Amino acid sequence: MSGFEEFRQHYAGSLIPATPVTDEQLLSSYRNRLPQALLKEWQVSGFGGFSNGFIWITNPEEMQFAVVEWELDAAWLIFGRTAFGDLFIWDGENVRGLFVHYGTVEWFTDDLPMFFDYSLCDDAFLDEVLRFSKFREAFARLGPVDHSEMYGYVPALVLGGDESIENLKKVKLREHLLLLAQLYRG
Repeated sequence: MSGFEEFRQHYAGSLIPATPVTDEQLLSSYRNRLPQALLKEWQVSGFGGFSNGFIWITNPEEMQFAVVEWELDAAWLIFGRTAFGDLFIWDGENVRGLFVHYGTVEWFTDDLPMFFDYSLCDDAFLDEVLRFSKFREAFARLGPVDHSEMYGYVPALVLGGDESIENLKKVKLREHLLLLAQLYRG
């Protein structure tokens, strides 16, 4: 497999479609900065949502603000996220995750297509690491998030908020990520 086939098949029934990326200038700007398999996936799926919006593929240009505000390495590129706003990052060699409600960065793998085809299709990873069961509860209670929204804790965990389903709200992605970055930076 060249990458993403298992991922696409796994989420085929729960896709939030997007326009495939045809902008050659955008593709060229990432040609030597992201794995080729991801650029090919952009041309197939665009910047869409999967599993009813639990996972989103993102345009790194639109997520650059988070790299700056979270004081990540300037070369890191955010290529995806979860409905909770947790960010998937390519650091040039590895896939990492920024867990925004906890302020932590974790290493996932050095193989981006494997991350999509195996990790993001593995029930244990989805539940234990990305909190898919909590997503199902939030989805049932609050409805889906769109590309500009996320589920955020109100009040934020860093402010002493409780990590309960009752404290999850639909919030604007950009604004909440900026708020959490400021709170974790102190």
